[in-house]
Amino acid sequence: MKKISVNRQQNDEKIENDQRCGFIGLIGRPNVGKSTLLNQLVGQKVSITAHKAQTTRNRILGIRTVKNTQMVFIDTPGIHPAKKLLNRKIVAYATETLRETDLNLWLIEPLPETSLKKDGLSVLHREDQEILKMLSG
Repeated sequence: MKKISVNRQQNDEKIENDQRCGFIGLIGRPNVGKSTLLNQLVGQKVSITAHKAQTTRNRILGIRTVKNTQMVFIDTPGIHPAKKLLNRKIVAYATETLRETDLNLWLIEPLPETSLKKDGLSVLHREDQEILKMLSG
């Protein structure tokens, strides 16, 4: 029979009772699958999906709980060069999320195999390159 020290047993109980929660932003250009991913992650349809760009105009929350861990996913509107005031406000929802979350998942469109052989940012879509410049600036 294995002997367990009281301190080890208390530490194990503390780890089991330790609850964790994190906020995860789903970020990217319009129509890259952020809403579809959110629906898959939470196991139900919480965000509208459509072929039309800019379907998501506000942040949508989806929560997934696994044992003692809760993940709050935030579906954001697509980030794009916005000219009109309404579109600038919509893009602002997404960029605000970058600062308010614990982790951000940046979704991009799948790239053709020939594009993957290039080096640097040139493999990214032009708008993704612009987003990266915005975020690093």
